[in-house]
Amino acid sequence: MTAFVSRGAAQFDDLRVSIGGAPFIPIEAISWSDDLEVTEVRGVGGRLIDLVPGNYSGRGSITLPVSEEKDFLTKVNGGAQGRVTLGNKPTIWTVSNGIEGNHAVILKGVVLTGHRVSHTQRSGVLVVSYDFHLERVETDGILPAG
Repeated sequence: MTAFVSRGAAQFDDLRVSIGGAPFIPIEAISWSDDLEVTEVRGVGGRLIDLVPGNYSGRGSITLPVSEEKDFLTKVNGGAQGRVTLGNKPTIWTVSNGIEGNHAVILKGVVLTGHRVSHTQRSGVLVVSYDFHLERVETDGILPAG
């Protein structure tokens, strides 16, 4: 049984991302999803003994031009210069767009887990994508049903 699922994606000119409170503009795309799988309920003779809370899984990815990677990693690292080791300290990302009435999605406990470099035909530039795990997804209001 899946207790809840939340998925999101945003790209290009409608995307506004703040990393640890600092705005970061040059993002090509970001996506995320999470779920909570309740695996079993324990009991004996028809009586409940224990509830297993389930396993939470949150994951996503962010894509940006390679030329912006150093600034991105600096923001993830709380302003410190240099590269960030994968599995860095958790950060909070806020994702929104400029459409009035839309609410921000808050990705809490984001930790980078891997990255890959590729060339995109759409923009003709070299991009880097970072995969991440996240602790939880919140919102500052009611999101429209998708």
